Amino acid sequence: MKNQIIIPAIILSALMIVSCGKQETNPVMLETPVANISNSTETSFTVSWEAVENAAYYLYIFNSSTQGTTDENSIEFTGLTEGEKYTFIIKAVAEKESVYQDSKWSTLIEYTLQAEDPGNSDNQDPDNPDDNEDPDNPDDNEDPDDPVVLDPEVGDYYFSDGTWSSKMESGKEVIGIVFWTGDPAKDDNALRNDHPECTHGLVVAIDGDQYVAWQSGYASYGKTVGEWVVNNTEYENIATYCESTDNLNKMLGYNNTKAIQAFNADPSNSAWPVEAVQAVDTYNETHPAPESSSGWYLPSIKEYIIMCYKETDAYFGVLPATSNYDMLNRILSSIPGAQTIGNDGLGFYSSSTEEKASINNAYAISFCHAMVATNTKDNATLYSTRFVLAF
Repeated sequence: MKNQIIIPAIILSALMIVSCGKQETNPVMLETPVANISNSTETSFTVSWEAVENAAYYLYIFNSSTQGTTDENSIEFTGLTEGEKYTFIIKAVAEKESVYQDSKWSTLIEYTLQAEDPGNSDNQDPDNPDDNEDPDNPDDNEDPDDPVVLDPEVGDYYFSDGTWSSKMESGKEVIGIVFWTGDPAKDDNALRNDHPECTHGLVVAIDGDQYVAWQSGYASYGKTVGEWVVNNTEYENIATYCESTDNLNKMLGYNNTKAIQAFNADPSNSAWPVEAVQAVDTYNETHPAPESSSGWYLPSIKEYIIMCYKETDAYFGVLPATSNYDMLNRILSSIPGAQTIGNDGLGFYSSSTEEKASINNAYAISFCHAMVATNTKDNATLYSTRFVLAF
């Protein structure tokens, strides 16, 4: 017989009177280094920055390909070619098992090498900036303020225009935070077929929490939604057992949401819709996602686990830590109008993953207690929803 995940009543009662209490142990992010160019010659230049307090060392990437570390506050690059463009970014790295965490990457420096006055590191004659423009090669005349698109990182801000950045940008609306990078369709054929452009990662919305039943009419329906999905669609089954090889351990939130939307759209199911996914539909209407994304969907339990901790083989019970959850709430608390996750002191959230062994339950997570378990589908007073998108 397949295993089931059950929260004993005594544990649930205890959870309901314990607050998250995570803020006192949150690691402190190091300051981001601010790098500058100096001492430029025909074949070399130096990058320097102010020391970052409590940094163990610095990690840098030179010319998008060479990665290195240093515990100094400057680096000289030699053997270079005059007229070539070079790039440089750096971040401060914290000691392992300390109260600090690595800084964000610095602003990208793009520098075209030429012998010059070290005090004039912008490669331009301050008295006649047009003298340095090449009319035959307009690409050399790029505006230094033009944004440079870097690969997304966990903790980046995601904007309503489908772009992302390690910093909030004037004139752009933050709609989410990147919590995982990689191919979000690696388990999800529906996502790959519908949105092949979404290869960068996953974003969690900055708000949208509401208490809602998963399926208040489940008893009248008398079956799992997954059974209908298997018999009537080509989507993966949203219902799963809890073995490591089951869908419980796969990122299938987009698949599950689309499958449940099909269930809800069938007139024969009008008496017992899945309200948690109806909430997704409403959020997509009031908070449109960028066209370059998947649109908002209800996460699978695997995606919630990553949001709480990180990508891991741990798939039920108590997770080892709440690393991503702590990071996300630090960032969310700094965004005007955003909702932190689990601000009710319990942090129970319903997923789009259904339990296969019982018609009563879907899978859920408590962020505050790093616990993966199941919820009763008609409970509309304890379980919230927080939506994600792939990009």
